[in-house]
Amino acid sequence: MEAYPIIVLHKGSSDYLKICLAQAKFSNPNSRIILLGDETNETLAKQVGAEHYLICNYFSKAQEFAKIYKHYSTNPYDYELFCFQRWFVVDEFINSEGLDKFLHID
Repeated sequence: MEAYPIIVLHKGSSDYLKICLAQAKFSNPNSRIILLGDETNETLAKQVGAEHYLICNYFSKAQEFAKIYKHYSTNPYDYELFCFQRWFVVDEFINSEGLDKFLHID
């Protein structure tokens, strides 16, 4: 069975992130474990043997989307906007890496 890359997209260095990445690595030893993150979680990713890529390097489509986003949620604007933008980040990343199959964990 082919080992698909596992992609986690996360801002910040939450307590559970290290556990999530470590468990993905443990249970999928043949898969690339990829964290699309920020400067605050790069060291954490490396501690568990995950690859780390900066969200900001894959953010051009997400920025374009922000120009047309209409906010109707009761959730905070920035939170809800990023819920959509993350899919544009993943799209730019998988295209840059030539990935056509992967698992995204949120």
